[in-house]
Amino acid sequence: MKTSVAALLVALVVPSAVLAQGDGRPSFIPEEEWTKIKTLIDPARVSWKPYTGLAVKEDGSPYRVLDLRLWMGDDYQVVAHHLAKTMLEDAGAEYTLLSSEFDAPAQQRMLEDAIATKAYDAVILHPMDPGAMAVTVEKATAAGIDVYNWVIEVPTDKVTAFAGYKADQIDANGKIGKKFVELANAAGATKENPYRVLEIWGFRSAPICVDRHEGLMMGIGDAENVEVIESVDTAGQPEALIKAIQDAFARYPDIKGIYPQFGDTGAIIEALRSIDKLAPQGDPNHVAVILQDIDKAMLTPLREG
Repeated sequence: MKTSVAALLVALVVPSAVLAQGDGRPSFIPEEEWTKIKTLIDPARVSWKPYTGLAVKEDGSPYRVLDLRLWMGDDYQVVAHHLAKTMLEDAGAEYTLLSSEFDAPAQQRMLEDAIATKAYDAVILHPMDPGAMAVTVEKATAAGIDVYNWVIEVPTDKVTAFAGYKADQIDANGKIGKKFVELANAAGATKENPYRVLEIWGFRSAPICVDRHEGLMMGIGDAENVEVIESVDTAGQPEALIKAIQDAFARYPDIKGIYPQFGDTGAIIEALRSIDKLAPQGDPNHVAVILQDIDKAMLTPLREG
C-alpha cells in the first residue's frame, strides 16, 4: 500500500491534538529532527497534524521517496524538508533529499538519474524550470515513478498530484499586494504622492519569482496610490539584498514598504539599520516589510512592530 505524499506536506497551522513534550516538541517529531527546525519557527504558535498512515509497498518493502528541491536557502525549505523526512520515515518510507540550488539543468539531470537507476518509487518535485521539466516528468511517470509536484506546477497532466499553493493567485501573493494597498490608503497616499514599495527580486528567470511578482501585482490591481520599485536580481544572496535596499533608498528615500521574494530578514534588518530606516511603527522612518518565506529572525521584530 502506498500513501499520498501530498497528504504528508500539510503539517503546519492545522489544529490537532498532538501531545507536545516539555520543550514544545510534538510527540511525532524525533529529537534529532526537532533540533534542526525548532529555532526556525515559534513552537508555541504552531499546531501540528502528522500523517499516521503507511508508506510501504504491498511486499512490505519501503516506499522510496526522492525529495527534489530547487534550493535549501531559506527557513521554509529547511522546515518543510525535516517535516517531510520525519513523517515519511515514520510511515516506513526511505527518504532522500537532493537540491539543485537554482540550477535547472542540474535538477533535470537528477530526475533523469532517478529514472535510469530505478532507485525511487516517488519524487516530490519543486521544479526550477517547469516547462523544461515536463517531458522528464512524463518519462518518470511512464517508468512507474509517482511524481508529486510541489508549489510550482509542471505543465503536464502526467503528474500524480499537485501539493502546495500557486503564488500568482489573489489568495496567495495577492494578499501581499492587497495589504500594501491597505497601508497606502491608511497613510493617505495618492497617485501624485504614492506609497512606494521596494520589491526585491530573486531570479527574474525563475518561474517561482515571476509567479510571486505577478501575485503581488494582482493584489495591487488598479490602485494608483501604490508604486512598486523593482530591484535587480539578487539571487537570494544577503549581500546583494543589502545592496539592493541601499541603492533603492538612495534613489527613493520615501520608500515605505519592502517585499523580498525570499526571506533572509537578517540582511533586511541590517540594510535598514545601515540607512537609518530601522524604526518601530509610528516612527516617521518606519518601513513595513512583508515576508514571503518563514524566517525566525523576523518573529520578534514583527511582534514589536
